[in-house]
Amino acid sequence: MLRSLLRRATVPAVCAGLLWGALPAHAQTPEGSPRPVSSDDWADRATGTYRTLQSQLYEGRDQHGLYLEHTPRQAGDPEHSYLWPFREAAAAAVDMQELPRTGPAYRRDAAERFDTAELYFTAGERPGYESYLPAPLGTGGDVYYDDNAVVALSQLDQYEATGDRGLLKRAEQVVPVVARAWDGDTAKACPGGMDWYDSPDNNIRATNVTALSAQLAARLYEHTRNRTYLDQAEKWYGWVYSCMRKAPGLYLNDRGDDGSTNETLWTYNSGSMIGTATALYRGTGDARYLKKAVADARGSLAHWTEGSRLHDQPAVFNAFYFKDLLDLDDVRPDAAYLKTMSAYADSTYKTNRDASTGLFRFQPSNGGDYDPDAPAATLNQSAMVQIFATLADATHHDRRS
Repeated sequence: MLRSLLRRATVPAVCAGLLWGALPAHAQTPEGSPRPVSSDDWADRATGTYRTLQSQLYEGRDQHGLYLEHTPRQAGDPEHSYLWPFREAAAAAVDMQELPRTGPAYRRDAAERFDTAELYFTAGERPGYESYLPAPLGTGGDVYYDDNAVVALSQLDQYEATGDRGLLKRAEQVVPVVARAWDGDTAKACPGGMDWYDSPDNNIRATNVTALSAQLAARLYEHTRNRTYLDQAEKWYGWVYSCMRKAPGLYLNDRGDDGSTNETLWTYNSGSMIGTATALYRGTGDARYLKKAVADARGSLAHWTEGSRLHDQPAVFNAFYFKDLLDLDDVRPDAAYLKTMSAYADSTYKTNRDASTGLFRFQPSNGGDYDPDAPAATLNQSAMVQIFATLADATHHDRRS
């Protein structure tokens, strides 16, 4: 998933502060508090952003239901999008199904996305979803284990939304794919962890793969009570917690086979560990996991809401993070989670959206300030759909506001 994403310095702008008191003055009441955005307003924003995604980046059923990487198409773009942006478009359709009142209208779109996702899958001795379409539609690509984990997590989301047991089975079939990423070399520093992608050239064990795979296994255990999934989830979660945790809620990006560590922090690594601990708590009733989830949520919020940190993160990573916070909120409510998500979403809607087209534009890092020269991306447009649709559903059911 990470590919060549690099954090780039951005100049703090009017939306740099993500606490409620830092919103633009026009978004605040006379008393200085921001006007809350209603569930209907979030639904309208989700609907408009999704329509733009479909009109500007979706290629249509005559193009196999695929998406463009960018609009306008860039010189180095493939004919169709890579797997990761496609997965985010699928996740956007899943979330649109949950909109109050209008959600059922998106069920066909969501179902289509999961049929189309299989175009990225390759069978054989080392099966998996490839980073790009294999023949006959494309030239194929490496099997990135984080991509595979998130595809399966979306399959689980869709199973929970529809009850389609075929999607539960499909998610289960991804577990052996990610399980082969586990590095069993006990001679390495902090033995264990999962390789980033399936290649002899891989030389890192990545937090994202290991934590997302743990989240997948933990959620599968909830649905199947298969003890193997619980054992895997606890082992994979335990490695990240013991080997990659810098501080509560903050996890280093990867550990090199040479003993080095990449200390870059990403919001989705915070989120996947919160989400895994929450799922483990739900599945086992072990309060120690809930305690860890709450500690990571509080620690990560303290870090990410400081200055422009959340604003500067890739929008898609924030979508992961917010959903995991709201997952925890369902079992241990904390108004700070929804408040932080709402503030980020409202600020980003006002500052990163091209009102003339409905397209969202960010820095080359996929986060940060509006860049008028940047192409709009399926990845980012889909992320904002997910955030707005999730907020529409969450605020519709929230009784604290």
